[in-house]
Amino acid sequence: MNDVVGQSPGSGRITVVPDRLTVIVPVSERHDDLRTLHDDYRKALLTVEQDLEFIYVLDGPKPQALQQLRELRSRGEELIILQFGKWFGEAAAISAGFSASSGTWVMTLPSYYQVEPASIADLWSSRKTSHMTVACRHPRAGSAWNRVLGRVFNALVRAITGTQLSDLGCGARLMSRNVLEEIPIYGDQHRFLPVLASMRGFSVTEVPLAQSPRDLVHRPYGPGVFLRRILDLVSVFFLARFTKKPLRFFGLIGTAIALVGALWTSWLVVQRVFMDQGLGDRPALILAALLITLGVQVFTLGLVGEIIIFTHARDIREYAVEEVT
Repeated sequence: MNDVVGQSPGSGRITVVPDRLTVIVPVSERHDDLRTLHDDYRKALLTVEQDLEFIYVLDGPKPQALQQLRELRSRGEELIILQFGKWFGEAAAISAGFSASSGTWVMTLPSYYQVEPASIADLWSSRKTSHMTVACRHPRAGSAWNRVLGRVFNALVRAITGTQLSDLGCGARLMSRNVLEEIPIYGDQHRFLPVLASMRGFSVTEVPLAQSPRDLVHRPYGPGVFLRRILDLVSVFFLARFTKKPLRFFGLIGTAIALVGALWTSWLVVQRVFMDQGLGDRPALILAALLITLGVQVFTLGLVGEIIIFTHARDIREYAVEEVT
């Protein structure tokens, strides 16, 4: 296999190889020594008795990581190396790696010691009963502040989406090829891939894996990181629930706003007619009229979205077929 540097892996058609496991390792903001990490991953995955394919995606120029991967290739390791010209994010790295993959099963692994490499083979055992298996670090190490924020965030995910997942931050995941074919990811949505898969109808299982003692990053997460994750969660929830039904979202909000404005206006009219209260020196009537106008505009936005969805309904599929007999 040759290095693919600065090229689009989707330019040619990839032939899917039965019984092949593709391992995608996105190398983004943080990475350990990839030579040692690769040796540990390969040693652990030799027990799955599958044809293995390793793809490393460098998210931007990373000379040290690239040199380590080339050293692996020089000693006989078969790797596909993709390098971005600049930083695009981990979701883009996973998408690019999938475009270059040929396995019927795809495993994503972090580019640093997040879980014990010897335990990642446990993901493979659930492939016959689940479309996607995600790792849950247990017991969880790290600062008390990070653990509290993690519990709060995962509780919000469970409450908003209804999925029973406890560690969306873990990058060790196994999924059938259909999952990545059906669900496009961008931005930071790779974290919510299990949620999107579950909402799409795929079965998702969580497996506890031992957290690596070499996962030495214990810096506290700032409120900005937590806020960004919440905004990403809201975005994922909206895209999963209301992309095909925008009127339900915008219509509900628009109707509520217009109703408040209408009730307020009615009360002002009652005050003017029956209580002899003037409106000339009160801005309430203008504010109530603005609420009605805003509500109608938001409702109209939902209608326009419905028209767009209806126009392209033939090209949109919102379901996943489990089996055809």
